[in-house]
Formats: sequence, C-alpha cells, structure tokens
Amino acid sequence: MENKQTEKTETQSAKTKKKPFKQTRELVRLALNNGWTQTEIAKTCRTQQSVVSAWSKGEKLGTEQQLKPLLDLFGYKLRRNTFKLYWRKNKETSETEFIKVEGKIIFSLIIGQQDYKKFTPKYKFVIHHQGSEQIHMVLKRKIRDNHDRSLEPTAWETVFNCSTGVSNVLGLCDELSSESIKYFNDRYEILRNDKCDYWIKFICEFPEYAQSLPFLIRQALLNHGFSVNDIIEYQASW
Repeated sequence: MENKQTEKTETQSAKTKKKPFKQTRELVRLALNNGWTQTEIAKTCRTQQSVVSAWSKGEKLGTEQQLKPLLDLFGYKLRRNTFKLYWRKNKETSETEFIKVEGKIIFSLIIGQQDYKKFTPKYKFVIHHQGSEQIHMVLKRKIRDNHDRSLEPTAWETVFNCSTGVSNVLGLCDELSSESIKYFNDRYEILRNDKCDYWIKFICEFPEYAQSLPFLIRQALLNHGFSVNDIIEYQASW
C-alpha cells in the first residue's frame, strides 16, 4: 500500500514538473533585467536562444522543470507580490501572531449558514499554491461582523494553517468527507465541547460542505493545471 502511494506521489510530481509555467514571460524578463542575455538563459535552461526569445515575448510557456534554475534565482521576486496576511492567537500565550503566506490562491470557499433572510459566513478555507507540488492550507473562522468593509480581514481568525503536498490535501478532504458521516450522530455534543479540534467541529456543523470538498478541491486543482491521478478521463479526439 505504501509503495503504491509513493509511486502515485512520484507520478503526480513528474507530471507537475512538465506543467507549463504561466509566469514564464515575467520570470525571463526578471533575468534579462538583471543583466542576463538570452543566450545565457538558454544555456542555463538547456534550450535554444529562439525558445528563450519566444518565452520573453509571451509566445510560448516553459515548464517548471525547464525554468527551475531561474526560479531558484528569481522566483522570490515573483512571489513577493503574491501573498496574503493572516492572524491567529497563540495557543499558549494568547498573543496575536501575524502570518504571511506566499503563493497564488487556487481555492477559496466561504462556509456558512443560510436562513430565510441572509447567508451568515462562519469559516473560510483557502489554499495557496507555493510552487511544484507544495501548497499551504488555511482555515479561518469569523469572530465578528464588520460594517466597515476595510476591517473585514481582521474579523477572520486563523485556526489552522499548514504547508503540505497536493496528495496530502486530497487525502485530508477525502477523510473529512467520510468523517462527517462517522460523527453525524454525536455532532451536537461535539459542538458543545470547546476542546474539540476545529476540523471536527467544522464537519459536524457543516457536513454538506465536508462531503463536497473532495469534488471542489479536485475541480480547483484541474482548473489550475494540476494533474490529479484518481480522475477518470474521457479525452477529446481533436
């Protein structure tokens, strides 16, 4: 079982390395602006100068594997303008801590309750892509309502955040979906327990969201060019 999981992860990682890098043009221009020539970039990335020329004009996209030497040198400049700031309470000291998470947001889901008047948000589940197979998950809960929209980010307290791999987040969502059925009969007692894990509280309070996550996460990953192994594909013939 462990060997199969390892093979699955390695296959997914190999496919991701071949995935077109959407910021190819910006990355190549960072290198050119830093004094590199197209010939030097071509030699470093083991390709031809004509390919680098097409990259710099936005006519072609390189793969993450091809561009890895440039990503190692200039990737941080691409990331520094793509981040979100979160906050949380330290469990031991109760002091406020601020968390900067880099990477493009590839999934964001507001979870809440709908009554006859309005929708009330309770949680927000966010996933950042941080390159290759690395992602960062954030679960926030809303602690108050703000009439001033500029204060909205301060109303969401981070209750969970973790860097992990794509296969791990799929495993977590599949587990949450199955666990929501397991805890269904005990959900009211669990919700009254202040010491319960936030994930368990989440699946007890919002089982319909928990059961939808396996589909929603896979859909988001596919929409952003990731390879998901457990998908049955019916490819077009053109």
